[in-house]
Amino acid sequence: MSSDNEHEEPTPTPSEQLAQSTSTLLHALPSYLTPTIHLVTPSDLEDEDALVKVGRHKHGPASRAAGMVKRLMPIADAALGVEDEEEGGSGSASGRSEPVVAALNALALVFSITTRHDDALEQLEKIAYQASRLQDLAPAQLDELVRDASRTLLAAVLTFLRGALRKPGVSARRVPMGAAQMYAAGKQRLNGAIAAYDAVLHQHEQEDEEGDQDEE
Repeated sequence: MSSDNEHEEPTPTPSEQLAQSTSTLLHALPSYLTPTIHLVTPSDLEDEDALVKVGRHKHGPASRAAGMVKRLMPIADAALGVEDEEEGGSGSASGRSEPVVAALNALALVFSITTRHDDALEQLEKIAYQASRLQDLAPAQLDELVRDASRTLLAAVLTFLRGALRKPGVSARRVPMGAAQMYAAGKQRLNGAIAAYDAVLHQHEQEDEEGDQDEE
């Protein structure tokens, strides 16, 4: 006699969640393009100064998107960059091109439709703050717990950005019900990922403080 548990789908790993969220967002992006927004391609991000160049040579939403991606990059580095270098691959922008390309293009579209008081911008600031906390960790503290939390958070960020997309000319107050539900679900997933990520980083911060006290 089989149990119900035998028929349950296994929970995706953080890496699988990230791959799925990246693929879903990349496939959705072309539907939201406008005459003034052009998709950035992986080749645009091949050198380490690529985001600076995108921000410098493209104005408006593209420039703002490049600036935000730079602020979020510590999460991508923790999720992908360090691991790629250890495996002998590329830790450069091209090595993490799919998530970064997806985020950069989605952000350009989001910035093209948001207003100063849009909720999406508030959520982006929360993500940027969490990314900044990684800069306070020593390299040795970027263990698998931190990496998995970063992968889960990056996947949630991409899912959130997918839900934040809407057609040009459609205000945040008049989006179709299905789109509003997608945004709410993406925001809920994002908040859950931030909470889990915060718990992991808080644990490492406490351990760091205890280590400093022991040295004293």
